[in-house]
Amino acid sequence: MKVFIITTPYRDFHINRHGRSGVFLSATTNHESHISTAILRDFHIKKNDIVMKLLHPFEWLSHNAQKRAFIALAILTVVLMASLQILGMPLITKSAPYGIVSFEFAGDQIQAQKIVESWKLKDQVYAGKGQVYAGLNLGLDYLFLVIYSSCIGLGCVLISQKFVNQTGFLFSTGICLAWGQVVAALLDSLENYALIQVILGSMKEFWPVMALWCASLKFILIALGIVYLVAGWFLCRFQGFNSHYQNR
Repeated sequence: MKVFIITTPYRDFHINRHGRSGVFLSATTNHESHISTAILRDFHIKKNDIVMKLLHPFEWLSHNAQKRAFIALAILTVVLMASLQILGMPLITKSAPYGIVSFEFAGDQIQAQKIVESWKLKDQVYAGKGQVYAGLNLGLDYLFLVIYSSCIGLGCVLISQKFVNQTGFLFSTGICLAWGQVVAALLDSLENYALIQVILGSMKEFWPVMALWCASLKFILIALGIVYLVAGWFLCRFQGFNSHYQNR
């Protein structure tokens, strides 16, 4: 059952009817407004506009706590990224010029096995310990995926709050991209699982194909989130967007 909290200064605000997609509301004021939604939590009815607050993954944090958490997550993201880069150095071979990323995008069992075999070669700098470093890399990535997705998602939420009273499209886009980072983290975890199966010796064609698709969708969602963060920051910085948003 969905619960909608409605606050309005108007006495003649009423519920018209119910539908499968949500609750249909109308406010008979000087400017009649109609809303249809299944994911809205708060309706703040004002004289000339309706401010809608979409649910996001960090509702449990206050606005100030969100800012502090974002800074901490950004620092952890950089630290873990640097650690993964160091662990990934032994994974760079002729068959995997981009290390673990080449493995993620192998796409088929033949190429995936070719990469794994290149990590076993004794003439490599790390004397055939590539598989060990690959395992460490994928293991640490399970922590990294939680941190980076939370960092980007929380950043999208903070930027979107700047647009809450300005433009509904930019606001809702930020919230959707915040949820998109949750999806990216899930895709990353599935990708890691598939790659681990290949390293452990599975010859099923399904695993490298699954890793390829999960990696592709993951990077698209991450890229969209980062673009939104950067573009939103520039808009707020140079276009003067400021929402006076308060997280209740």
